[in-house]
Amino acid sequence: MKVNNFQNLSFINNVDIQDWKVEKFSDLFTDESRNSDKIKKKDYLTDGAYPIIDQGKEYIGGFTDINNRIYKDTPFIIFGDHTRNLKFVNFPSYIGADGVKLLKNKFPESILSTKYVYYFLKTVDIPDTGYNRHYKFLKEVIIPTPPIDIQKRIVGVLEKLEFIVEKRKQQITTLSNLKKSIFYNMFGDPISNCNKYKTMYLEDVCENILGGGTPKKSNLEFYNGNIPWVTPKDMKKLYIDSSIDKINDYAIENSSAKLIPSNSLLMVIRSGILKKKLPVAINTVSVALNQDMKAFVPKKNVVNSEYLLYFFKSYERKLLTTVRSVTADNLEFNSIKKIKVPVPAFNQQMKFKEIIIKVNKSEEKYQCQLIELESLYNSLMLKAFKGELFENDSPV
Repeated sequence: MKVNNFQNLSFINNVDIQDWKVEKFSDLFTDESRNSDKIKKKDYLTDGAYPIIDQGKEYIGGFTDINNRIYKDTPFIIFGDHTRNLKFVNFPSYIGADGVKLLKNKFPESILSTKYVYYFLKTVDIPDTGYNRHYKFLKEVIIPTPPIDIQKRIVGVLEKLEFIVEKRKQQITTLSNLKKSIFYNMFGDPISNCNKYKTMYLEDVCENILGGGTPKKSNLEFYNGNIPWVTPKDMKKLYIDSSIDKINDYAIENSSAKLIPSNSLLMVIRSGILKKKLPVAINTVSVALNQDMKAFVPKKNVVNSEYLLYFFKSYERKLLTTVRSVTADNLEFNSIKKIKVPVPAFNQQMKFKEIIIKVNKSEEKYQCQLIELESLYNSLMLKAFKGELFENDSPV
């Protein structure tokens, strides 16, 4: 058997386990993509009689009412030839027209479990060659296959844990949406200002508005300090207490970087991400920013940072319509300063903040649990495919 050079084949050392085999994916599965109608992206419906599985991140890409050659021979695996995304499908469905491989088990489920193979493939790091075809790599993947009873037991363990992981993700999403709902319930839509709060320009509800700067990268004396230097790549959560890069006091004193006080609202104003979303966050410690960001320091007893954060979460869609593409996607900063902000009574804003803090604590608990569960899940997957999950016929 030809051995590929991209796969971790440490499990081969365990193939002397009784009745385990090592086989190539292309010897186990066949490409059935031609046996289903392919639906073009432009023809997707948001709701319809039949689901469409494509190579995108979302499990179901869209729907169609077409009733023609839907693929019914389930289960099967969908592989994104461009994206490398994998999906296990156990219901009749159509496939997307672009870069989708519909892969069918050559053997009965009583001999080879499709879901077992799907779980194994999730452990394989298929090379990323950009927007090219990746199926040539998948065909070369080498798969350890134990007897069917062991396959089923492995699938049973991973299914249960996967269910719990997805449950935690749903709970985190629910809490995130809850915070937005609380904002709307307490203050209404900030764009229509249905509660008729007095409005102030954003620059007038701020004590200060600060920009960022980049200390000269060639001067190593500026870096590896204890001050987080926040850039758009750090803006992946709502509360910032650290960053990938850090600078020091010497950089603050001798470069364009400025120290931003804690509990300010941080905003990305120039980045490709502005095509899709407006990254905003609150810094819980003093930070510095790069030149693609701004910080809004709330004026005491006028607005608080939590209120401003969810104001912009609600204002996001409208603001992103103003994004300009010059040398990079950016927001026109002078226009941002002139955004009219409804200003409810400050005690109401503080009540909102107290509620948000409580919800955040629950969300943090679930986030910690999710990290532990995903770590356990990954560990069990590795054990399973090395033949270590049911050593001595008992779960590890």
